[in-house]
Amino acid sequence: LACSAFLYEFPEARICLEPLSKFPHVKDLVVDRKAVFDALSRVNVWLGSEAVQDKKNADMRYASAKCIACGCCLEVCPNFNAGKNYTGVISAVNSYRVAAQTAEKKELKEMRRRYGHFYYEGCGLSLSCHNICPVGIPVEDLVARSNAALIWGRRA
Repeated sequence: LACSAFLYEFPEARICLEPLSKFPHVKDLVVDRKAVFDALSRVNVWLGSEAVQDKKNADMRYASAKCIACGCCLEVCPNFNAGKNYTGVISAVNSYRVAAQTAEKKELKEMRRRYGHFYYEGCGLSLSCHNICPVGIPVEDLVARSNAALIWGRRA
């Protein structure tokens, strides 16, 4: 999912393709990314009620929605280990969109609790995830916005 380079751009380079190392190997370059979807499920990054649409943050919600759940951000993260509590930046990126659209206070309160436990408390702020995204998601900006909304209680 994440390969976006043309080999002719590296005529003299020796290139080694390997599967992502933080996920169970299936075969060839295929890995089991179930941990990615389990992480999103633990943080509960989907709307449980009607969405609130606001033009003010539409661009950032759209940027968040571009996540293809490839796992590259988790692969380079020094804090992520599949099967452990820390869900990685993939949950912060996807949490922003939901937090920005949630009108239900009870739903947002539960999301804040999960986000704090599964993402915020485990992030070491290395930002190794920042430039690795193959679709160019503004990871650092989305993390800052997610933290503002879900840790400090500011409206996304």
